[in-house]
Order: sequence, then structure tokens, then C-alpha cells
Amino acid sequence: MNAKTVKLATLRELVEAGSLRSAAIIGLPGGYAVQVRYGMSDRALAARTGAVRIFSKIDGAAKTLRGLGVVKAELDTSGYSPGSVLSKRRPDRTQALKDAHTSVLHDKWFRSQVELAVTEADSPNAVWHEHDAMFDALAESERARQQ
Repeated sequence: MNAKTVKLATLRELVEAGSLRSAAIIGLPGGYAVQVRYGMSDRALAARTGAVRIFSKIDGAAKTLRGLGVVKAELDTSGYSPGSVLSKRRPDRTQALKDAHTSVLHDKWFRSQVELAVTEADSPNAVWHEHDAMFDALAESERARQQ
């Protein structure tokens, strides 16, 4: 597989400009890569790291091409062999997703509490107390509790 790569954003611009001559999904040990030709260059789609992006399934590669607007591509499975794509586990991302989920749940709960408080405050039966009188009553109850 060609070691030269092209970023997804650049590939998107090439497709929009009509500069893409061909696209192919190439089988590799453990997965598939997307290879494109524009001008006289053959490039593989790059991962964020800059290395060749390896898809574990043909579907992922096809979906990426389709998302770019590429509807025709060759398929070459001659280099494919089953196995796992060498990828690093990302426990930091797992924890970040769990934290985001927890945050969303807390935000939902908090918003419901605010909505409930506003509804109660807007009720015609709401009882309002003067600030100073409330704090005086709190101070008095605290003094009584301490005695």
C-alpha cells in the first residue's frame, strides 16, 4: 500500500472540485484502506495520526467514500487476510464518554429541578417571605437549638 496519505478534509475538497479520478477500497491484513487517485498522485486516506487509515470492515470504508460523495469505487481484496486491526485501546476515551453521559443525565435532572422551582414560584398559591425576616427567623432557630 502506498505510504503517502491525504487527509479527509483535503479529500472532501478534491471531490467537491471534481479532481478525483478514481477511488478504491484495498484489502490489507486485518482490514481495508481507501486509496484515491487525483492528478498523477495515488494517496491513501489518512488517520488522524497521519498514518494510513485502516477500516475493520468494507462497510466503514464504503460509508466514508459515500459520505464524501464518491459513489463508484473499485474493490481489491487480494491483500486482505482476516485478523484484527492493530489499534490501541483508549480507556481515556471510554472514561470521557462515561463522564459525558453522566453529565447529560445530571444536566437533565438539574433542568427539571429548575423548571419545577419556577413553576412553584409562579403559582398563585406561592408564599413569599422577606429576606431579612427569613434570616432573622433562621438565626433565632439556630440560637434556640444551641441552648
